[in-house]
Amino acid sequence: MTWENAYELLREACDNLKRGNAEAIALCANTAHLFAGRLEAELHLPFIHIVTETAQVLRREGHTTIGLLGTKMTMEMPFYRDKLAAFGIKALTPQTQATRDYVQFTVKEELGRGLLKPETKERYVAIAQELVSSGATAIVLGCTEIPLLISQADFAEGCSIRSKFNPMLLWTTWCRKLFLLPA
Repeated sequence: MTWENAYELLREACDNLKRGNAEAIALCANTAHLFAGRLEAELHLPFIHIVTETAQVLRREGHTTIGLLGTKMTMEMPFYRDKLAAFGIKALTPQTQATRDYVQFTVKEELGRGLLKPETKERYVAIAQELVSSGATAIVLGCTEIPLLISQADFAEGCSIRSKFNPMLLWTTWCRKLFLLPA
């Protein structure tokens, strides 16, 4: 599947949920939120938006500039950055195209296949440190697979990264609260 035809698949799945009396839609992938606004408008169902939930936590913790790692679409297209900006949060992404291409390649060809290589982890930590050097006070792991590779434990004591955020974990916690499911 490519993202070019993903909208129709997501729309069909959401239509099925609506016919099944769903009260809201929750997409389980960061990049899929590229279509959230359009789906919400067409389906007339509320969306539990992964970026909204992440932004609320970031603001509560005082972050106004964050580093964003994710698929190329998540890092390069405006849907994630604009949603964060609506909460007063600036998103920094890796500066070079080569670095963003590297993240995309490793997400698809390594992490998406369950390959967790030490050299990839080391490079991701270095990329996160570059974002911190550029002013980020937190790193948002804006791709479902990236938290499989790196976690807060991968950053040295005294590292200038105050926090790293896993939007999927924040989002699932919010969904559980919203639908009153036990943790």
